[in-house]
Amino acid sequence: MDNMIDVMNPAAVAAFIRLTHEATYQHFAAEFGKTIQGFFSDEAGFRNITSYDGLPGHPGMPMPWSPAYAAYFERLKGYDPRPRLAALWYDLGAPGRAVRYDLMDVYSRAFAEHFFRPQQEWCHAHNVRLVGHLVEDNHADHQLGYGPGHWFRAMRYFDLPGIDIVGYQVTPGLDAGAYRWTLPNGPEWDEEHFSFALPAMARGSAWMKHTTQIFAEAFGAYGWSEGLRMLKWIGDWLIVNGINVVSPHAVSMKFHDPDCPPHYNASAGNPQARYYSAWSQPFQRLQKLTSESEPVYNAAVLYTGESAWTGSAQPVAPVVRALETAQISTVVLPYEADCTGFPAVVLPYAQYVPAVVLERLTALPSRVFVLEGWPADAPEALKRKAKLTTLPELAGLIQPALRLDPPTRSVVVSRRRAAGGEWLLLQNRSLRDTWSGRIGVPVTRFDPAANRWFEAPRIELPPYGLWVLWTGTPPATPQRAVTYRRLREITGPWQTSAGTRQTLGDWRLWPRLGAFSGTVRYSRAIRIEDPHSLSLDLGEVAEIAELRVNGRPAGVRIAPPYAFDLSGLVHAGENTLDIDVTNTAQARWEDPFSHGDAVSGLLGPVWLLQAVAP
Repeated sequence: MDNMIDVMNPAAVAAFIRLTHEATYQHFAAEFGKTIQGFFSDEAGFRNITSYDGLPGHPGMPMPWSPAYAAYFERLKGYDPRPRLAALWYDLGAPGRAVRYDLMDVYSRAFAEHFFRPQQEWCHAHNVRLVGHLVEDNHADHQLGYGPGHWFRAMRYFDLPGIDIVGYQVTPGLDAGAYRWTLPNGPEWDEEHFSFALPAMARGSAWMKHTTQIFAEAFGAYGWSEGLRMLKWIGDWLIVNGINVVSPHAVSMKFHDPDCPPHYNASAGNPQARYYSAWSQPFQRLQKLTSESEPVYNAAVLYTGESAWTGSAQPVAPVVRALETAQISTVVLPYEADCTGFPAVVLPYAQYVPAVVLERLTALPSRVFVLEGWPADAPEALKRKAKLTTLPELAGLIQPALRLDPPTRSVVVSRRRAAGGEWLLLQNRSLRDTWSGRIGVPVTRFDPAANRWFEAPRIELPPYGLWVLWTGTPPATPQRAVTYRRLREITGPWQTSAGTRQTLGDWRLWPRLGAFSGTVRYSRAIRIEDPHSLSLDLGEVAEIAELRVNGRPAGVRIAPPYAFDLSGLVHAGENTLDIDVTNTAQARWEDPFSHGDAVSGLLGPVWLLQAVAP
């Protein structure tokens, strides 16, 4: 093909480095290792076809080739591949299957060794790192076409493991099924693959590299519907998955830039820009926490990508989902990884698995689980050693990171070991439901938004919630945990910057505000008899709330619960409330990426709460 990039040819790659890396260095050498920290490799793949479906077995499909490939293949495998290339397109039985495996094996190794390794070596020689991600979309991770042949082999030469999380590949509140990026004709993402397989693969690569840092390109291509509330959910998702080095996608200073993310700067027209630090400062604390601690895993799932080259193979995504939603902290590792030390190792169903892999599984001291059926030629020793089970039964056979009481599948747990104890990060991925319960472990809670410590006798995880718990001695005396009860609903008219409103609701239904994007102030007086131990709960807000009480700031909330401690802010008698509510720019601007409805305003109900005596 005349438009194919030869990613397997060392000479072609040397020319690529000369034209890109070397040219950059000539202009900015003084900034290398300082302002310039690394080179970003974005979405590299074989590109022999423009498709995520690039496995062998499609007659007529163009295949990658390089002048360097045959000699490299013969050095690795000991025979000339050219007389046997038909195995890439046609089923030639068991001998053809072995050749197909060898061809794909060498494809992936040649790509990694000849394309990524020289780039990493050049970067290290110039005091920078190679970072970025491949094309992992919709199972391209183990394929040709858009893919690298074998994700782990290519990722070996990145200094940080990296994945791409943009454009509704991860969607708040949705962790399985198909979801379109752009409507009505955009690609359909396999949400389970992005939500569970990719982050677990990145964790596996980090474990093999002995690093606590994982990279992602994130936040972009969600359109103007991506307010700070969505940013928080996705950011918490990243952190719980151990991803703590983030490159925002397509940052721009242009006003109303149709590309994305929705540009948190004053010049771009985003009404939420002034509240950006309410998300970024807690996120930076979480980045530091995860960078300075080590993950603890309860199970390792083996990557079946190379088994898919020659036969049917169960994807890892549903397996990881079954475990993670049962609070079993999980990592995905390639066949060649040493899984010694993991309490449990899971082999998803694979029709064909290399014999050496089956032998290693037999020798593992860990508990080994094989899903759905034995691989062909599985040795009897493995059948005696491992337990054959099904996906619905699997989670019940493995010890979880935490036992939640009551059980739930909406909470995902990350365990991280640090000096003096363990961090337990719990994310409630529900957008509507609060999980309230106990975990059976004595902990204190660190609030990254308030930068304070609290007692945690009981867990109250609201929608969008992330709780950071510590099992050791906290570095500061924790404040008492307070439980509130509803005291009085705040009803009646509100004075707003758009006129008096008798009831709360979506301001787009108000006169002249149908396409308004910005801030509306809600004001009123309330009478308080006893000003002690009170809180104000605004109910539902779309989507940022900033509260002032008697003219004094009470804080900003970018996600539920929209609750504010009123201690020291109210007095007996009349008190004034001023609530600034800011929506997203989706109400004003259409774009090709935004999903959902741009509901806007203080929706309530608003309640005055009072602390319950301990």
